[in-house]
Amino acid sequence: DMSVPEFALSICFTIAASIPLYLRLKEDKSKAEPRLEFIGKFWKQIKRRACWQIILYGMISHITFGVSNAAKMPANYVWLNLHTFQHQIMVIFEKFVFFIGLNLVRKYALNISWRKQVLYGSCLVLMFSSMYFIIIFDVWRNAWFYIFTDVSALFMYTLNFL
Repeated sequence: DMSVPEFALSICFTIAASIPLYLRLKEDKSKAEPRLEFIGKFWKQIKRRACWQIILYGMISHITFGVSNAAKMPANYVWLNLHTFQHQIMVIFEKFVFFIGLNLVRKYALNISWRKQVLYGSCLVLMFSSMYFIIIFDVWRNAWFYIFTDVSALFMYTLNFL
């Protein structure tokens, strides 16, 4: 494990190594749009209903998806004997499911309403997340079952990403 000073030092070295690459960047100057004209165009876009729906959905989804259970990892270690190796496999599965979910949505669900996708995805996540009660009430405590329930919940994050 790295200590906090070692971690901070590694970040400092990474930033220091990237400075020469930053200095090589060259952008041509472009004339700035007048501020009042820019603000007027921006306000015109913001007043559209679709824009407010997207802003509201983004705000609500970040609030609801950001809720996490701090006791989940210690409980999984005690209840399921979930070790670091199994947790890392779960993280790899999560990335794989995210990739598969993006491809499935891109291929089959582009013409489906995003509201329906969010509704179906939310129901799917609710179903798989409720399977965690099987672990809580000691019906079946298996680390690989837990990995399946947690990884499948990533589908909703894929829809939210799109």
